[in-house]
Formats: sequence, C-alpha cells, structure tokens
Amino acid sequence: MRYFVLTLLLIPTLILCKTSQSFKVKLIDYSTDKIPAYCGVIAFATTLKFELLENADPLKKGQNIFVIIICPRELGMEHYVNNHQYELTVYGNSKQDKKLIEEYPWTIFNKYENEKHPEPWCKELKIINE
Repeated sequence: MRYFVLTLLLIPTLILCKTSQSFKVKLIDYSTDKIPAYCGVIAFATTLKFELLENADPLKKGQNIFVIIICPRELGMEHYVNNHQYELTVYGNSKQDKKLIEEYPWTIFNKYENEKHPEPWCKELKIINE
C-alpha cells in the first residue's frame, strides 16, 4: 500500500516538474555584436541561433532553436564560435528553475523578431572537444 501511495504522488510530480535537459547543438549565427555588456546593474541576456544535432523531446534533430543565454559575456567572447558543437543544458519548468529565470527583469539583447523557433533558457553551455 505504501508503494502505491508513493507512486500516486511521485508520477504527477515528475510529469509536472520537468527538470533541465541536455542535448548537443551547433552554433550557426554568431557575431561579436550579438553579445551585450557584462551583467551588473542591468541583467543582460542574449539570443543566439543553434541547430539541434540530436532529438530533444519535443524538438527534432536539424531543427533551429533560439537559446537565451544569461550574462553571456561572462563565459568569454572566445567561447562562441560558429559551427562549433556544444552540450547545451536548458532550464526545465520546475518551480526552482522558473524562479531563477523570473527573479530578474532580464534585458534580452538580439531578439530574432521575424523568425519563430523554440526559445529555451540556457543553464549551461559547454564546448564539445572535436
């Protein structure tokens, strides 16, 4: 009986509180003018265009996404290179992840106004050694 009750409580929590997920992407539209100033009094973020290199529920391999990167200059300008592969970890929809994103009034730089693609928020972006 105890396991039955635990299962009834755990399954909805896992479904509704999706944690972050990671997948491989390739940066396809970068230039230095797309990176704003360092974060300070103003919380800057930027949007960069990536191509998915593998399926990531519900996204499909080959699809373009616009990744919102928080304080991108802090990673270093040399971190961003067109056609390099990255391991991208995005925020999920758990209360903790939502709080981190919604806590600040982010000034999002370099919005792609004329294109519509998914816009996940970047939690971590690591270069994959080729």
